[in-house]
Parts: sequence; C-alpha cells; structure tokens
Amino acid sequence: MLLSGLLGGALLQRACANYGIIGKKAAPVAGATKAPSGGERGKSSQSHLGPEVSANLAPSQDARIGGAQKNAPESSPAKNQAPRIALVIDDLGQADMALVQRLCNLDVSLTVAVLPFLQHSRESAAMANSRGKEVILHMPMEPIGYPAAGKNPGPGAVLFEQPEAEVREKVRQAMKEIPFAVGLNNHMGSRITPNAEKMAWVLGEVKKSNWYFLDSRTEKDTVALEVARKLGVPSMARKVFLDDDPNQAEMARQWERALAFAAQDGQAVVIGHIHPETLTFLEAMLPAAKREVIFSYASELAR
Repeated sequence: MLLSGLLGGALLQRACANYGIIGKKAAPVAGATKAPSGGERGKSSQSHLGPEVSANLAPSQDARIGGAQKNAPESSPAKNQAPRIALVIDDLGQADMALVQRLCNLDVSLTVAVLPFLQHSRESAAMANSRGKEVILHMPMEPIGYPAAGKNPGPGAVLFEQPEAEVREKVRQAMKEIPFAVGLNNHMGSRITPNAEKMAWVLGEVKKSNWYFLDSRTEKDTVALEVARKLGVPSMARKVFLDDDPNQAEMARQWERALAFAAQDGQAVVIGHIHPETLTFLEAMLPAAKREVIFSYASELAR
C-alpha cells in the first residue's frame, strides 16, 4: 500500500488511520521537502555546483557497513521486493539518557547521529552501538545567521572564517569524541555546505577515516553531496524531515511522503530528532511500517 503520487487530504486520512493517530488536521505540504524550523532544517530546492566541480564527479562506491549491523533486528519484507528506508535520529548527546534508552528499544535497524563534546555524547554512542544501532557523528557547522540567538551550532563547530588546518582539526577531534561512529552528517551548517572548498576540507577527513557522509540538506544550495561524490566518499542525502512539526498527524503525513519517495526511488533517507513526540510517533508507527519497507542503516544506502 505504498503511495506513488499525490499528497493531500486523502493521504493524511490514510496516515492517521494506519498509525492510530488522532489529532487536528495538519496543514498541506507544498513541494518535495519541508521548510526549516526549530533553528535549521531542510529546504526544498536542488543543490548546484559550478561546472569546474560538477564535470569531475567521481564514480560512486559502496559504503562500508557499521559494526552495529551484527546485532540488527530482522526486517520483515523480502529484500528483492520492498524499498529501503534509512531512519536517522539526530541530536543525541544533548538528550536525556532515558530518551536514548527509549530510542534504542525500537526494534528496527536505524542510525543515530551524536553531537560531540556534550554531557551524554559518549554514553549515548556506546548505548546505541550496544543495542545494534549504527552510530555517526552529527558534526556542528555554522548556520546562516550565526551568532544570533538560536543559531549556535554547539561546541567544536566548523565555522566559516576558520582556515583549512583548523577546520580539519575540528573534524578530527570531533571524530575521536564519538566512539563506534562510521559516518558523519551535518548539524546546522547552512553557511558551510554551499561552499565547495570548505566541504572538501571536511570531507577530506571523512575520506581518510573511511567513513560515509550524509548531507542533512539544511540549506537548499548545498553542494556537499556533489563534493563527496567527487572525492569518492560514500554518500547520500536526506529526503524527508520527519518532525519539523511535532504534531502526530503531521509526522504521519511526512512518513507517508517518505514511503512514496522510497516506492519511487527504491530507497529514502528520513531524518528525525530525539524528541518525546517523535518517539511516541515511531513507537506507534513502526509495527505497521515494517511490513512495508526494509529498515536499513544509512551506510547501506550510501553510494
């Protein structure tokens, strides 16, 4: 019962019925991705590179698989029939460990993105790994508007005015901070991801560590994915933000959009955040969703 096309009132009614969600009707969604909220999230336009970069994109290559996979839960659908969804949950490290435990109780393969240098950073990564979840570094990067209120990416951030040596060292130090990590995605970063030179510095360190890269697409003009492909870094981009609006009905709508994209393309990357409302939605939704898609680590969708 995957969707292949139109979004609207019928989709929302179906989503709420499927996942037992009752709430006020969510506002219509226009376009392929939601506008950012809560500091910095995704924008809908496609990214662009100049001809001197885009003409030299490297061939794709397989991502290495995280060590957490040996403890991964089984997925129901036959692998030659069902599309794949990589569910990535951001912002571990600053969340209470009770929420992390609740997240780890979800019986699907998923990827957690952990912020560095915070109270629960290392503990969260260790717990997730022990429960069969894949761990990546949620790398803080400067957003447009920094240092205004709500625009602080956090400790250890890559900032626009930093020289190459400092950017590379910031990335290396953050990598060391998150045990069991096998990849990196950007936290905020709308000032950094449209800049091919600065992303090449970041991704150069990712390549050295044999990690993969997930472009969170917090900025419509990001060139991060194209730079990663040029450098030969296994990579992919976020397709849907699940919880820009924490209303349960709206999250159901966003999940249906993810299913539609996965049905169309064979796979999709969905990013959510470690909020109580998001976990409540996932706990209700996942039993039915496991009959529709194969839940995969993000590394399995990288190319």
